Amino acid sequence: MKQKEPAFIYVRVSSKEQEESGFSIPAQIKYLQDYARRKGFEVVEIFAESITAKETGRQQFEKMLRILKKQKKACHLLCEKNDRLLRNEDDAATIKNLFTKSECHVHLVKDNMVLNRHSTPYEIFIFMMFSAVSSLYPRNLSIEVKKGMVEAAEEGFFPGKAPTGYLNNRTSKKKSEIIVDKEKAPFVIKAFELYSTGCFTFQSLAKKLAKEGFTIGKRNCTKGTIEKILHNPFYIGEFNYKGKRFYDAKHKPLITKELFYTVQKVINERTAPHLTKHEFLYSGLIKSPNNYLLVGDIKKGKYVYYRSTDAKDKGLKLLKEGYIDEMVEEMFRSLYCPPEFAEAIFSKLKEMVQGKEQYEQESLEAIQKKISMLKSRLNKLYIDKLDETISEEFYFEKKNEWQIELDELRIQFDYISKESDEILQRASAILTLCKNAYNAYLSGTVEQKRTLLKLITSHFLWDGENLTITIKNTLKPMFKSVFFQNGGG
Repeated sequence: MKQKEPAFIYVRVSSKEQEESGFSIPAQIKYLQDYARRKGFEVVEIFAESITAKETGRQQFEKMLRILKKQKKACHLLCEKNDRLLRNEDDAATIKNLFTKSECHVHLVKDNMVLNRHSTPYEIFIFMMFSAVSSLYPRNLSIEVKKGMVEAAEEGFFPGKAPTGYLNNRTSKKKSEIIVDKEKAPFVIKAFELYSTGCFTFQSLAKKLAKEGFTIGKRNCTKGTIEKILHNPFYIGEFNYKGKRFYDAKHKPLITKELFYTVQKVINERTAPHLTKHEFLYSGLIKSPNNYLLVGDIKKGKYVYYRSTDAKDKGLKLLKEGYIDEMVEEMFRSLYCPPEFAEAIFSKLKEMVQGKEQYEQESLEAIQKKISMLKSRLNKLYIDKLDETISEEFYFEKKNEWQIELDELRIQFDYISKESDEILQRASAILTLCKNAYNAYLSGTVEQKRTLLKLITSHFLWDGENLTITIKNTLKPMFKSVFFQNGGG
């Protein structure tokens, strides 16, 4: 009998929210164990940790690498997907060296990628690009968590910390409700009532309520506290989340809508229109010779410059935004993808997506079959109990055993079926680069432009005379030149 090839599993969650939202370590392990069984691998060790991949010192990750590098024969590293394994370019380079210079095969199961020393340049390119896309968002919760929070908002549950006047009351490990804070709520109500008279400003109202004992934590309430409270629709049973207003909230309102909108009218009549805060496209992207980030500034009301705020960069010339724009646009114009390269990339992405769908469908069908079998067993078991062909003790023993197994299968089914198509989002980023990055950049918002710049460049450097833009190694084959330098003034 042929000996099974060894497999090593790596799983990770990067936040408490991920672990509690069904994105847990046990769910990942079960998914990868099923995959190993289907492929005929023998799982010899599992590495698990709860830590963000952007941080250094992942002990289990480092331990796993040491073991894999010592393997002399074919072995397999199984991970759910790219962003569970890594989140930065250094990790991507490490894993690339692992599968290109050893007998280790890296399986990113939900991305439908298997990488080894025989992988094509196109497969390696896609892997590195997926890694680059993931590295843009190291501090965000996973898409799965965000999706769950939006779903909670749609159902009327505010997915965050309750505002002043309310408390988060956890009813179980996974659920919480928002209740009225009996100590703070009367102050909130009074703030609305007093401000609606037109006799108070934010500042004078804050002083009055502070004297009466209104505190936020250990501090007296401030002008900012009052302003924040009076603008918040939460107190009339509504809330804003992710740019959308939700009108049918489950928490108890503190004030009437009439009072709230009376206050808004008073605020609008008193408040002068605010100037829109300028969004500086390149702030935080450009470094000085001393490795400090440049920030945007407006001169003479219309000219945008970038400067260092650190004393070590004293004397460093200001950098005109116009010069940066010219260089960046030149960089995007020079982006060239040979037709044969693009065709190979598109073909591989299509294959990955189709394979992912097929594997997940097969997994769901297999789980559903097991669920049906267990439900049938439980029904038959109950009939046998009614017919008294089995003892009460035997009935409850088997019922508990099969019910636990059934619950686990249902969790696994939901875990797979609710998985968002992150692979498609990453593929879209690659296709944009291959097809029409220049026009996509020009027509994008400031945030979209920043995302593309982070995806393509490793760094900008301004030395006072020249601005240098360095392209990420992964993308250099797609540019007519890999180094961009220009003078500024």
